[in-house]
Amino acid sequence: MNKIPLIPASNWRLKPAIGTRERLIIQHFDAERPSFIWSRLNLHDQTYFELAGASRNSYSCSELSPDGVLFFVDETGIRALNTRTNESRQHCLLDDENIEIVKLWVRANNRVIFLSRKRAIPQSKMHEEVLAGRVVTIRADDLCSIFTVDESNPKPRLVYEMRLAVPALDMSPDGRFLYVASQRLVSQIDLSGGNKTDIAELPDTPYGIALSPRQTLIAWSTHDSDLVELDLSKKETRTIGMGAMPCFLSKTDQLAFFGRDGLWLVEGRNDLRKIFTVAAGQTLMPRIGDVRTDCCACGKHLATRIATGPAERPQWHLILADTEEETLSAIPVHAVDFHWEP
Repeated sequence: MNKIPLIPASNWRLKPAIGTRERLIIQHFDAERPSFIWSRLNLHDQTYFELAGASRNSYSCSELSPDGVLFFVDETGIRALNTRTNESRQHCLLDDENIEIVKLWVRANNRVIFLSRKRAIPQSKMHEEVLAGRVVTIRADDLCSIFTVDESNPKPRLVYEMRLAVPALDMSPDGRFLYVASQRLVSQIDLSGGNKTDIAELPDTPYGIALSPRQTLIAWSTHDSDLVELDLSKKETRTIGMGAMPCFLSKTDQLAFFGRDGLWLVEGRNDLRKIFTVAAGQTLMPRIGDVRTDCCACGKHLATRIATGPAERPQWHLILADTEEETLSAIPVHAVDFHWEP
């Protein structure tokens, strides 16, 4: 694996590990087998312990429930891995082998909501995009379906259908509202009744969307325009600047995003705080699914997954930041997915 391309911003320090007892659940590549495996990573000493669920392929489409159950996509459908007991089971099977799950969420009582689309697409209408770390084929009028799966009934139930090119999506904490940036619009979809409300118009192709934990703010980015944040109650927008892949911190509703050269935090109304820069000679690949930032429950620590290099052979890097101590740590594993352990 190449050297991690990390240059701390001014005042920030690069350390072997950040000083926290919090842990991550990560999916990483083991070159000796070779397989993609799930492990628990202790951040204070960077030791990790393997969990169940090894796969020959990377399916970086997963979510960790508040009670420590990891739901992830495999070759047959969705599996559930209890990270505390290391027991794995099939949560639901897909009847149609042509269905591809591209995004999933877990809500109360381990209700799983997932977005899927058909693999079978006429060749003349296909083009390639990188989604969740994989090159997949999509078309502008792709029919996407939203399903829900309850613990008591493993059969997926269709709740909504839409035509969506590249999915830039986020889900409300209660699982009722889906926020979609697509086809030059930002929309809110009520999954309980199917009503769609357009929130804003976009100048070009969407590049990411995020809903704040308190559901008061929403941010989105597009390919060639500025990152925008909208106050949902006041209906007021503010322009942040050029950026992509927004993410809100859990405790403060602070916005984190990727600029052209690294990771930034928004502080106050207009102040930007740089966390790190990507080293010269390295090319960031902030396409949908390639860059992801998430914060721990305390809101103090950020984990960021970035990819550098060509799309067909990306180099994955997992970077940790302590926003109070202003320290950075780079994890030397080929991590393709991660979650903060509850």
